[in-house]
Amino acid sequence: MDDDELVPVEEFAAEFKVATQTVYNWHAAGTAPRAHRIGRRIFFRRSDINRWLDSKAESEPAGSLA
Repeated sequence: MDDDELVPVEEFAAEFKVATQTVYNWHAAGTAPRAHRIGRRIFFRRSDINRWLDSKAESEPAGSLA
């Protein structure tokens, strides 16, 4: 995959198995990856998706108690 690839909202939603409206809600709330508006459509750069996903990683494995 090319880091400069532009991913439309529909593809982003399908990839993460969430509703398209969820992605629009994340975008409106400022919690989605950085977006680019081209005309009326919103796209995400693949590198921004990867960075966003890395930021969502948990620091400790699930189920471990400190």
